[in-house]
Amino acid sequence: MRTKTFLLIYIGLFATTLTSCATSEKDEGKAALYLQIGNDLLAQNNYPEALTNLLQAERFAPDNPVVLNSLGMLYFAREKYTTAADYIQRSLKAEPRYTDARTNLGRVYIAQGKYNKAIIEIKTALKDLTYNQPEKVQTNLGLAYLRKNNYLAAKEQLHSAIKLNKDYCPAYNYYGQTLMKLKDYDSAGGVFDRGIKVCQNNPEEVHFLSGLSYYQMGRKEMALVRLREVSKLYPASEYAEKSRSLLKVIEQDKK
Repeated sequence: MRTKTFLLIYIGLFATTLTSCATSEKDEGKAALYLQIGNDLLAQNNYPEALTNLLQAERFAPDNPVVLNSLGMLYFAREKYTTAADYIQRSLKAEPRYTDARTNLGRVYIAQGKYNKAIIEIKTALKDLTYNQPEKVQTNLGLAYLRKNNYLAAKEQLHSAIKLNKDYCPAYNYYGQTLMKLKDYDSAGGVFDRGIKVCQNNPEEVHFLSGLSYYQMGRKEMALVRLREVSKLYPASEYAEKSRSLLKVIEQDKK
């Protein structure tokens, strides 16, 4: 799933320093250790072990915003969006200025189809000029507009995200998708091609969308190249099957 693959990019890895009061210094140390282990396992997509450790961190620091935010994003990865939102809301209740949690809450709302609520949270996050991942906030705002079918607004936000960080993979992915919705296939192909170079997470989707954009603009040979790359490089992915299906269509067209 896209949400799982892009999880690392969308959550970042939170600092393990606890900012709220634990019951004792000893408990604070234990919570910090479990949090670090849990986040490391979360980064590896080892969700069961990550959950075990993050729940232990919560046991020692039940009101810590960083722990609650991490648990929220773990449940987001497992597509338990209601539980994810509950945890992140608790995180923000503990620390209303926690911009990463507010940005993540917006992302969860997008997954729930609550686009207007997402936009409110993300625009609030944008006001924090000290936040060190503004491209993440801008991308989430663009994604909310994309899902709302407001493609011009999405294009503006996603283009801004790429200007902020030319190595931020999700911005390329969603920007390219937006351009395809606007039927600007030539530009979309270029965006996806740049995305292939920077995307370490979910490159198979960007590869597939690059092939699809080339097909839409009538450049069938380039489409074949990209789609064959997906099948060769990522044979077990869902996009390999999609690529094989589209390859058959293109090969039939050539006959």
